[in-house]
Amino acid sequence: MNSIRSILAAVLIVSSAAANAGEVLRMKSGDVDLRVQANRMGAVVGDSDHVWVVQFQNHITREDRLNLTTLGAQILRYLPDDALVIRGNARLARTIEGSSSAIRAVALFDDTWKIASSIGPANVFSAGNKQTVHVRLFPFKTAKLEQRAVDRLKSMAGIEVQQAEGRSLVITASRAKIAEIAHNEDVEWIQPNPKFETMNFRTLDDATNETANEPNGDYTDLTGYESGAKVMNFEGAWSKGLTGKGQIVAMADTGLDSGDSNAIHADFSGRVPAGFIFGFFSKSWGDPMGHGTHVAGSVLSSGVQSKGALKGGAYDAQMVAESMWSPMLGGLAVPPKLSDLYAKAYDAGARVHTN
Repeated sequence: MNSIRSILAAVLIVSSAAANAGEVLRMKSGDVDLRVQANRMGAVVGDSDHVWVVQFQNHITREDRLNLTTLGAQILRYLPDDALVIRGNARLARTIEGSSSAIRAVALFDDTWKIASSIGPANVFSAGNKQTVHVRLFPFKTAKLEQRAVDRLKSMAGIEVQQAEGRSLVITASRAKIAEIAHNEDVEWIQPNPKFETMNFRTLDDATNETANEPNGDYTDLTGYESGAKVMNFEGAWSKGLTGKGQIVAMADTGLDSGDSNAIHADFSGRVPAGFIFGFFSKSWGDPMGHGTHVAGSVLSSGVQSKGALKGGAYDAQMVAESMWSPMLGGLAVPPKLSDLYAKAYDAGARVHTN
């Protein structure tokens, strides 16, 4: 009886795995049935490389990946559900399609999947509208191929490349040109370039021109919920002695306060052993916008300034501050090589990283 139950359980597990196998691609632009897209493959000829999506019948195994690379495919990344993005010519794509019963479908990476919906639709009214966008390229085998792809974009008529760093570019172009950029085989993703503004934390009453809703100054009006620590029940962790002591947290954001460990807000004083600069043309890891300092406070502010009323979750920890603020872009500039971001923090002793 037990053996029958075991067999039934095994059958159920296998059936469940098959039922959960990928039948759609979950793209930011919406779910896609790759078999519908696969009908376009017959029109592609020649030896030029293209970007393809290979979807498997079940969860991808190490052997599946090895089979693709053995056939000559360059695997670029994973896509949910159960799909890999590869680079290769049409002949390779057809070979992969017929190489195994494990393959569900093979199709070209569609241009429409590359454009964030927040950019807005392309039509006769929007075609001439100028936008500044962040363009991300697919990975390349060599730095030379990467640079060649960047140069191709720079040579496109009607676009202005404001910044190029590795596979990331900031480009200003019309909506019609953005569609042309998406048609480039090397382009993976296009989204609006975020604009950040410095914040005024004082609320002004226009009628009287006097400051309204200003704190008392002695923090007696605080309830303890302002920082979020009470909402998250950090007091339960603190009561067990878990305060972050001995830990170093790294934070990659808009920066931290003054950008000077020796002249920093009292809640961080003596607890920032290192700061690093990653923003384009930035000369400081200071925070001109406020968000990074807010995040750092949530993580580990000591509460000294507020007499213990506003403390971070790990108020005894230390922090390595990493600023991605770019004064040239007026926003964040994420490093093209995330390994650089993490390696510096790790070398400085951080084992936890918040972004």
